[in-house]
Amino acid sequence: MAGNIYKKINKIFAEIGRGFALWKSYKIFIISDFISTPFWIYFFILAILIYAQHLLNDKFILTNLMWGLFMFFFISSFLWMGNSIVLVVQQGILENIILTNTKISTHLLGRSVVSAIDVATGGIILILMAYYTFNLTLYIADLLFFAIFLILAFLFFLFFSTIYSILIVASRSPWIITNILQFIIPFFSGAIPIQMFKAEIANVIIYSPFFYVVGPVVAAATGYYIMDKYLLLILASIMVLIAFLISTYLEKLLIKKALKEGKMSLF
Repeated sequence: MAGNIYKKINKIFAEIGRGFALWKSYKIFIISDFISTPFWIYFFILAILIYAQHLLNDKFILTNLMWGLFMFFFISSFLWMGNSIVLVVQQGILENIILTNTKISTHLLGRSVVSAIDVATGGIILILMAYYTFNLTLYIADLLFFAIFLILAFLFFLFFSTIYSILIVASRSPWIITNILQFIIPFFSGAIPIQMFKAEIANVIIYSPFFYVVGPVVAAATGYYIMDKYLLLILASIMVLIAFLISTYLEKLLIKKALKEGKMSLF
């Protein structure tokens, strides 16, 4: 038992080490990404405000939108982490991962290091851009819960990226799934403040499981909670657990299918 735990811990640290090695080799890509991505998200916010110019005078909405766009960037970075499974399959690495009894989520930890650094750099640039453009007050209202909810969001999207990567391999349609999730998930996650929507649409969004993972991060940053923060903490933790269970179940199905077909391919 202790030996198995030790092996799992070693695998985790090995993948984290691989992640930093990837980051060193992807420096040009990361630099271009954290420069370009905040700008296209920034143009996205400007497109919204062109049709809702009255919001320019509402600092509360703009602050929520600023942190929401930070989470939009967060979601995008972690979705592309799941998309990295394409390269893993093409290089024939996935078979080795399965043979060494390593979970896909553990392997994705390496890529999550790149995503985390991407968010820490590009996300901060995005926030500063919004701060200076709209003359907002830059603060985090509830720092402790912001950190807790951000960690839970990291874990959730690690497991969700595992689910996402399994769907890519199973459906053999990486770009279709990426393009769909890239915009659907942020929309139903609260990355765009629900205060900006009509009541009918807002009432639909609050039933989305993603809302209770992303929404609490924005809420802790702004100090505006739609419900008790401890209840949000419980709900966010449940969402992480559900994502973990689903990813584990789907991974078993994928391995079973691969063993039956005798191959692990996207085509």
